[in-house]
Amino acid sequence: FGLDEHVSPLGFGCWQLAGEYFVGGKPQGWGKVDTNKAANTIHYALDNGVRFFDTAAAYGNGRSEEIVGEAIAKSAYKSS
Repeated sequence: FGLDEHVSPLGFGCWQLAGEYFVGGKPQGWGKVDTNKAANTIHYALDNGVRFFDTAAAYGNGRSEEIVGEAIAKSAYKSS
């Protein structure tokens, strides 16, 4: 997003988007996630003014960030 963007008062937590992943052979995370539904949810949020997406490399070993980035890149949203 551009430097002239304003952060929306409502944010979107993205930890659950990472879905299921494993650390040391032990299952972690939210469980199975349909990435198409996740992308549609991100598009819905963008369409409704959300501009703050809380994600981190620790969410699914970076998978959450990948899903968010791919969804934004494929969205109709363009920063001003």
